[in-house]
Amino acid sequence: MCFLFLVLCLYSAVFIHELGHLLIGGLCEITVTELAIGVGPSILSVKGKNMNFILGLLPLGGHTFFKPKQLSFLKKFLLNLSGVTFNFIAFIFLFYIYVDGNLTEGLIALLSSIQNGTMLSYLQQLFIGKDNFNLKDFSIMLIASNFMFFISNLMPVPPLDGGEVVKDILEII
Repeated sequence: MCFLFLVLCLYSAVFIHELGHLLIGGLCEITVTELAIGVGPSILSVKGKNMNFILGLLPLGGHTFFKPKQLSFLKKFLLNLSGVTFNFIAFIFLFYIYVDGNLTEGLIALLSSIQNGTMLSYLQQLFIGKDNFNLKDFSIMLIASNFMFFISNLMPVPPLDGGEVVKDILEII
């Protein structure tokens, strides 16, 4: 049961991330040709009139392909950071709901639990598996998944979003 919730949380975080790229791409008037949620062999593939949708086997990433178009630095920058921005917004929103609107005290408690190691041990229990899995555990897993995608995609390593931003910055230097 825990494994299924983990998979659902990871797919949700990838979907939120790719939705950010898709929506900002639309605002920048860029045509999306392919949206993939998950990587590896495809479980589901749907060809639309202008866009293909792919559901990959592993919920560890995804991609949004756009029709090639010359973009300004600002539009590329916004497009590359839109996925992590959506993950961060989802993290803050879900965390806000989880702490009943008391964001300041909740963030202080979160930072404290990270510093003293209790959060890590709790997440290890969640991800390894618990006997009694509840909605609170699912919420924490969803919050952690979005935070994980936010942090990991900021790494300056191509093809991650952070790597694309570094590449764009180097192009204008």
